[in-house]
Amino acid sequence: MDNLHRHRFLTAILLYLTGTCLAQNAVSLPNCPMELRRVGEDLQIYNSTRTLSYTFKRQSKPWYITTAVTDVRLPNGEFVGGSSSERDSRLELSVFVSVPRGYGASPDGRDIRFCSHMMASVKLTSNNPADAESSCKGVISDKCVKEYENATLPVPALDQRCPDFSSLRSGLSAECRNQLFASDSLARNFSSTRCSLDKMPYLDLPANYTTFGTGGWVGLNGDDDREDFDRYDMRVQESIPVLMSVANGNDSSESKLLCIAPDQVVPGSRKPESKLGDQDDGNAASRVRGLGAVFLGVGIVMIFSLL
Repeated sequence: MDNLHRHRFLTAILLYLTGTCLAQNAVSLPNCPMELRRVGEDLQIYNSTRTLSYTFKRQSKPWYITTAVTDVRLPNGEFVGGSSSERDSRLELSVFVSVPRGYGASPDGRDIRFCSHMMASVKLTSNNPADAESSCKGVISDKCVKEYENATLPVPALDQRCPDFSSLRSGLSAECRNQLFASDSLARNFSSTRCSLDKMPYLDLPANYTTFGTGGWVGLNGDDDREDFDRYDMRVQESIPVLMSVANGNDSSESKLLCIAPDQVVPGSRKPESKLGDQDDGNAASRVRGLGAVFLGVGIVMIFSLL
């Protein structure tokens, strides 16, 4: 494709995406988790997601946990590799949790508190990507999954900071200390729907489910060149381990590790062409992706997609 046609093609995509964003109604979500505000306030739609369902102890209906990746590029932005400039491309990773509408006032949900820890991406794909119970098979060893789930400290009181998982590292075996944690959060519940959305585009959710933020959000440097999508391609395919710790009053608690690769590309977004690297690498540390340069400022953005 020559430069003129490429320019027209990309311009058409950007205009299409602009129209898609503006067609939605913005929702004010001050002081809510960043991942929710990006969708509700900024009208920014992720490029690729995957959702797993899991039924925690003493729950009659499943929760749905979603990971999402968003490739953000200014329409006329510059690419200054390694500078973390707001003009550069960005990759945003997010984690959402969806529960039945009205859940916070129901017998199942009124005494619930939960903490969510998002781990750094792992450059491996799950043997069972659609099965929450065994989603970490092929990504993290059974031994480490058990250690992570058993090492979790009790979920604190509402709005208190969840335990820093790094403080538990000394209690883990050498094999299981390599995994990095990308984010932690505050203990949350579902009693208030102020920080929630009833509609989430392209998520595979049942009817009458409401989506909340988990505090699991991280922004990373994206690709260095406008026509480069290697980092995007990798992030879409890599597994994001999410450790959910759920307390039901003072009676019971449960921690579940899910490994979710956001590989379900939404319509109009780029389908990965690059493949993950050698999955037989025996060095566990090399398979855990570093966070790279984390950015804080976002500014006005546009999702950049390529069919």
